[in-house]
Amino acid sequence: SKEDQFDPEADPEMTDVVEWLKDMIKQLEEQVEEYSETLESEVSMGKRADQEVVERFQNAVDQNNWHLENLEAIIDMCYDGSIDANSVSEIRDDVEYYLESHMDEDFFADEGLYDDFQRRAEEIQDGILPTADSSSDSDSEEGGAAAAAARRLAEAQAAAAKAKAEAEAKEKAEAAARAKQAAEKERIRVQELKRKQELQRQKAEQERQQAEQRRRQQQQAVAEQQRQRALAQRALEQQQQQQAAQLQQQKYMQYQQQQQQMMRQAPQNAAKTV
Repeated sequence: SKEDQFDPEADPEMTDVVEWLKDMIKQLEEQVEEYSETLESEVSMGKRADQEVVERFQNAVDQNNWHLENLEAIIDMCYDGSIDANSVSEIRDDVEYYLESHMDEDFFADEGLYDDFQRRAEEIQDGILPTADSSSDSDSEEGGAAAAAARRLAEAQAAAAKAKAEAEAKEKAEAAARAKQAAEKERIRVQELKRKQELQRQKAEQERQQAEQRRRQQQQAVAEQQRQRALAQRALEQQQQQQAAQLQQQKYMQYQQQQQQMMRQAPQNAAKTV
C-alpha cells in the first residue's frame, strides 16, 4: 500500500503532517459515530422527533464526511509525494477549528478550504504539474499514484458538492414541507375559529329568539289577564244591571198591587160613609 511505501525517516516534517492527518481523521470518525447514534435515537421517536436536532446532526455528519474524504485524499497525496508538508500545514488551524467548534452557533464554515488541493489534483491528473518526485525513473509509477490520489480528491470534492446540493435540496424540501404544514395548521385554526364564531352566532340567535318568545308570551299573558278582567268587569256590570232592573220591576209590581188594592177598597169605604 502507499502507506507501506512511505518512509517516515526520509521526511520527518511530512511524517509529522501524516500523523496529524491520521489524528484528525480518527477524531472526525469518532464524531460521525457519536452524531449517528444521536440521529438514530432522535429519528426513532417518530413524530415526536425534534426536526431541528435531526437537521443539525445530519448536517454535522455530512460535513464531517466531506472533511474525511478530503483529508484521506490529501494523506494519499502525502504518501506519493504529490504535495509537500507546508501546503498541508497551511490548513492545519482551519481543520482543528472545524473539529472543535463546528457545532457552535457562530461557527463559520470555510467551503473553499480544500480548493488548492483540488486544483493541484486536477492539474496533476491532467498532466499540467509533475509530482514532487518526477525526476527519477520510478516517477511513472508514483505519477500514476499521484493521479489516482488526484482523482480521489476530485471525486471527494464532487461527492461533497453533490452532498451539499442534496442537503440544500433536502433543506428546501423540508422547509417547504414545514411551510405547507404551518399553512395547513393555520387553515385549520382559521376554520376552527370560524366554526366557533358560527356556533356562538347561532347560540346568540337562539337565545335572542328564546328571549323574544318569552317576551311575546309575557305580553300575551298580560293581555289575556286584562281581557279576563275586562270580561269579569263586564259580567259584573251586567249582573248589577240585571239586579237593578229586577228590583225596579219588583217595586213597580208592588206599586201596582197597592193601587189595585186601594181601588178595591174604595167602594167599601164609600158605602161605610153613607
